Amino acid sequence: MTLLQATDSDTERTVAHLLVDQVEFANVIVLNKCDLMRREHDDARPNDTRPSLPAVKALIRELNPSAVVLESVYGAVSPSAVLGTKLFSLVQVLSRSLLLLYV
Repeated sequence: MTLLQATDSDTERTVAHLLVDQVEFANVIVLNKCDLMRREHDDARPNDTRPSLPAVKALIRELNPSAVVLESVYGAVSPSAVLGTKLFSLVQVLSRSLLLLYV
């Protein structure tokens, strides 16, 4: 797990790009604190600023459609869901990297 804290606008931009890169290249993404997010069927309250779980998952799918997305509360996931998954493919990483160079 990586904890990053930005202090100026240039660093914030760099951190944002790093976070997007991590989502784009991940094989397994643990989406934590799902209990604090609004569910789609929740009534939208005017002052409710919580993110919508379906919207966050849609954004993750847009950035990385092939990743396994696990929902968690208090970071509780089965170790077998994130370790030894055999989902890593160097060929996929290299092909994504090449595509990003030409986009």
